[in-house]
Amino acid sequence: MCPFQSRGSNGWRLVKGSDGDFAARVRIPEALAWRLFTKGVDHDSARAQIEVEGDRGLREKVLLLTVIVG
Repeated sequence: MCPFQSRGSNGWRLVKGSDGDFAARVRIPEALAWRLFTKGVDHDSARAQIEVEGDRGLREKVLLLTVIVG
């Protein structure tokens, strides 16, 4: 089972199992993820390759994430 983010009363945390229902599940191919999060691909191209279950508005939030690789 893949880890995912879960929001609790003390903030977000990475977890392995589900505590119940989820608002959305967003799957991004590995080859796309690093390019998306380092701004190496445009949002329209990425949007077409991302799978979403649940709240589709959360997919748009994922597109706004940026990662700094050091």
